[in-house]
Amino acid sequence: MDLVQEIPERIYPVGRLDYASEGLLLLTNDGELTNQVTHPKNEVTKTYAVKVRGRIPDTKLQALRKGIRLEEGLVVPVSVRRWKKLETKEWIYVEVKEGKYQEIRRLIAAIGFEVDRLRRIAIGNLKLERIPVGKFRLMDEKSIQQIFQKPQNLQKPQRLGTKAASSAASLMKKKRRKLIPHSSRRGKK
Repeated sequence: MDLVQEIPERIYPVGRLDYASEGLLLLTNDGELTNQVTHPKNEVTKTYAVKVRGRIPDTKLQALRKGIRLEEGLVVPVSVRRWKKLETKEWIYVEVKEGKYQEIRRLIAAIGFEVDRLRRIAIGNLKLERIPVGKFRLMDEKSIQQIFQKPQNLQKPQRLGTKAASSAASLMKKKRRKLIPHSSRRGKK
């Protein structure tokens, strides 16, 4: 919350990212928006760029697409697709609806691989944008509506260097604020 100290109202995160993850995170003081984004019945998707150690065989990727049984039951991602193969690692996109505790990391572990890096790149159709570290911008109503649209044509994650930028966005309308910080990578390097 250090990013938004200048915001006088109390704001809180909509959902969460685990300590070792980074990416798009909504902040708001609008309880109705929070409920709309987080309630499973609204099926707002969250899209992650996942860097996996090793290369995932097609059979394992297909198993992931069909669903993996975790402690809480069968978890079936909305979509799973390859993005980029590296020398000893691979980037994939994973899109989910609910965002259970460390869901992506547990899904990848269940197929025998380890997540090297995890970055949320979209909530609904609202995509992570380049905003300088520690800055935020005003967010218009169109951006809010993007959350509730189905993601389309996601491009590669932006600037996947070793240190992620922290960023935020906000909307001021009728004293309600919606903020979108891009969290810093705080976990293992």
